[in-house]
Amino acid sequence: MLTMVILLAFGVSAASAQKSSAAASNNQKWNYTELIKVPEKAGAKRNPFENDSDSVLAGGKLFQRHCAECHGMKAEGGKRAPSLLSEEVQQATPGALFWS
Repeated sequence: MLTMVILLAFGVSAASAQKSSAAASNNQKWNYTELIKVPEKAGAKRNPFENDSDSVLAGGKLFQRHCAECHGMKAEGGKRAPSLLSEEVQQATPGALFWS
């Protein structure tokens, strides 16, 4: 459930963010093939918090606390984790992100 809150919050903010050139170059070194290997049943899983506006704020706080260190403050990625602004991640279903 915690992961789904983070994903929802991040998905809302990342969808409106533009990729930086640093994010684009970070995408080059990460392998996103796991997102296409997701079993159909897992990929179809819905985000139980998708209509909960409070979860966006909560997820943002959780991202800053637990994810930003590796994914970057603006989710642009880095040496330790991929950009969450990549086309592959942005097009993935909530179920695929949760499964990965």
